[in-house]
Amino acid sequence: MEKANLSQLATDWSKITIDRWKKNIEKRGIGHSGDLFKSFVSNIIRNSDGDPKRIELSFLFYGRFVDMGVGRGGSVKTQSDEKTLRGRAGAFKSTSRRAKKWYSKTLAAETRSLARLLAKEFAIKGINIIEDQLLSAGNDPIKLAM
Repeated sequence: MEKANLSQLATDWSKITIDRWKKNIEKRGIGHSGDLFKSFVSNIIRNSDGDPKRIELSFLFYGRFVDMGVGRGGSVKTQSDEKTLRGRAGAFKSTSRRAKKWYSKTLAAETRSLARLLAKEFAIKGINIIEDQLLSAGNDPIKLAM
């Protein structure tokens, strides 16, 4: 694969992933201030030869807590008291905070998608290298396949 194609693939993938995260945030009504929505940044780290080495996607850290359904709002002592009350009186409503899965499921799906795209591109690159070697050796790849 050409370096330009690999770089473009990394750039496109990061934009698509961030767009899908933003759609999830809007759909789930997360972040009334809009700070999380505005905080997304992608950075593609390249090797010295220009090939992408790593894709970094960043955003405000509190977004992870929203995804997990945890955060500020109680001490350890309060939580242990609530657990005791829950055990004695049955169901006890401790907090209305719930996980809003906007991040983790999307990242897992998009990572699988990137892996499939890269596997396809590198398979094509491998085929082209083999074909070039056969042609440079004077062999006809069509005759060899028969």
